[in-house]
Amino acid sequence: MYGFFSIAQGYGLWGKWGTGSWVFEGFFSLALIIYAWFNFKKEHVSILWPTVLLVVSFFQLSPWFLPMKKIAAMPEQTAILVHGIAVFLGFLIPSLLLIWLINRAEKKVLKIS
Repeated sequence: MYGFFSIAQGYGLWGKWGTGSWVFEGFFSLALIIYAWFNFKKEHVSILWPTVLLVVSFFQLSPWFLPMKKIAAMPEQTAILVHGIAVFLGFLIPSLLLIWLINRAEKKVLKIS
């Protein structure tokens, strides 16, 4: 119907698994965090605060605390605008914060060395 864009991205796990997909994402994220800890540990860089940020973000985006539920209850035109802003900021702010936290941790190691 829509060509390339009709292909579902993400395998439709939220629709198929419901809350189970959130749990799956948690285990996948945990595996990536463990991998990152080992890699940064080799360089003597602590990623404690980036890990804390990721864990807090993970639970904040749980099916029970999801802010998009509140946005969806708004009038349609307002919901569209607020949803776009929330998604944009939801990617931008944590990314910038993670970059800042990791750079700060790496600078500490360089000062000590």
